[in-house]
This record gives sequence, C-alpha cells and structure tokens, in this order.
Amino acid sequence: MLLSLQYLRGVAALLVVYFHSLTQLKNAGHENIYLPIIGESGVDLFFVLSGFVMWLTTANRKIGPVEFIVKRIKRIVPIYWILTLAATLLVLSFGDLMKSTVFDVPHLVKSLFFIPAYNPAPAINGIYPVIIPGWTLNFEFFFYLIFGLSLLIPNIKIRLLFVSSIIIMTFSLSFFVESHIAIVEFYLNDVIIEFLLGVILGNLFMVKKFDIEAEKKILISAIFVSFFILLYNDYGTYNYRSISLGLPSFLLIYFILQYENNHKLFKSKILELLGDASYSIYLTHIFVLAGYRVFLTGLGINIASINVVIFTSNAILSSILLGIGFYLLVEKRCMSLLRTK
Repeated sequence: MLLSLQYLRGVAALLVVYFHSLTQLKNAGHENIYLPIIGESGVDLFFVLSGFVMWLTTANRKIGPVEFIVKRIKRIVPIYWILTLAATLLVLSFGDLMKSTVFDVPHLVKSLFFIPAYNPAPAINGIYPVIIPGWTLNFEFFFYLIFGLSLLIPNIKIRLLFVSSIIIMTFSLSFFVESHIAIVEFYLNDVIIEFLLGVILGNLFMVKKFDIEAEKKILISAIFVSFFILLYNDYGTYNYRSISLGLPSFLLIYFILQYENNHKLFKSKILELLGDASYSIYLTHIFVLAGYRVFLTGLGINIASINVVIFTSNAILSSILLGIGFYLLVEKRCMSLLRTK
C-alpha cells in the first residue's frame, strides 16, 4: 500500500468523525457551534480511494469476478455484521436510550445484505442502515458488483470503458427516472461517479502517464489548495457532489501521489496505524458518540450547552482509541482468520 493512500484513509475517517461530532451537537439544539460543520467529504475521499485501489490491485493480475467479490466480502462483511448485530443488541437492551436505531427485522436483514432501505427510526429521515455510516457500504458493494463484472474483460482499455459506461449510464438514469422506491432512489445518485474518478486515476497511474516534474514546494502547495477546496465546498451547498467534493478529492489524491512519486514521503507510524484502523474507526465512532451522549445525559449535563471544543475533542480521541482497539482485537484477527481458510 502506498503510504500516501494509507495516510489519506486515516484523514478521511477523522473527517467523518469530526463531522458527526458536530452534527450530534447540532441535532441536540446547540446554538453556539462556532466550529465549521465540515468533514462529510471524508466519505468522498474514501470513494475515490476505493476506485483507485480496486483498479490498482487488479489491473496486472488475473482475478475473476467470484474471487474478487469473495475477497471484498471477507474484508468488509465480518466487521460490519459484528457491529450491526451489536447495535441491534443494544437497541433490544436499552431501546429507550437510542435515538437513531429501532429494532425492525426487515430493516436489519436489508442492512446486513447491503440493500438500501428507509430507516424506521423516527429521528432518522432517509435511506440508512442500522449503523448510519454503513450507507456508504451499500455504494461500495454496488461498485464492487460493477467492477467484478468488468474483470471478465481481459483487455484493460475495454474494461475501463465498460466500468465507465455502466457507472455513467446508471447516473444518467436519474435525469429520466423519478422513484420513491428506496433502492432506485438511492443508487441514482451522482456520488457513484466518484468511484469512476478513482478508477480513472488508477489507470493513469498504471499506464505511466502520471509522472510530472514539479518542485517540492509546488506539489505541497497543490496538495493544500486541493484540500482547502475540498473543505470549502464541504462547508457550502452543492448540486452535484461528484463535482464539488469528488473532483477535489481526485486532485488531492493525485497531487499526494505525485509527491510520493517524486519526493520521499515522511513516515509516521501513527498515521499508518490510523490508516490501518480507518475502517474500524469509521464504523465504531457512532457507538462512541451515542455512548458519550448517554453518559453526559446520565450525569445531568445537557449537550446542547456543552463546550463545543471539549465535546468534539473528546469524541474524536475516544473514537480513535476505540477504533484502534477494535482493529487490533477484532478486525485484524478476522482478517488473519479468513486468510488461513
């Protein structure tokens, strides 16, 4: 794994944690959130990274659709199922304390099998699984199915054309089809284009049309400008997410890869660990936020009036610690166990 991609995975996860921390305060009625409510763009970074990595890891090796899908299931599903069932048990045990989750068997089944469905919880308005951040995994598996089919095509150029055509046609349907059926409404979203941006970036990287001669200062400036544009657009409103957040994500990844290609990227064990644990951090942080809210409520503290910096800092730090612990104790062992079979 390229170091730059590893670091960006960690950054993407922390952006989402930051965003959900402030969103929790906003939903509780906090009237003095002086920090910018940004970070949702961490998801867009993940999507572009996913497309890039899928292309990078399959372009020069023989792998069929079944093997590819099985590998992705082994990597994604066990942890997701463990946490989804854990959330369900919490609802059954402490349902009166939960706001974003209710026990509903059909919704649980659809969540486990990545089928988009309207969340039955009164506090949630939208198409979300039991674990709210899991909505991104529905898109991930949709992309995996498209990408897996493309692996039947040995010619790389035609494979790229196939993936591009299917994704673009899927999004194009949104201009002609209006539906309140969850699965249709969900997938006719331009966010699917972000996976294609990652695939295109991966293809550029693989065919050696990637290297540019640029000074260190120029590349660093380009990285910061791309990141600023991403966060600036994240803070505002946008019509097409793939343009406002997907393209800056594409540029950010592109320039960081260019930097790693042309200059020695600094090594950080902490950032590497955050990258390794990014999936666990992403899925478990919602438990931290819910637990933090319940804990403060139990102490008689109204989170609608709590210090924003203290709440957010504690939420991020706690999410990092729980995520890393879950990665080391559960996710890493699951991956090791599944590799031996």
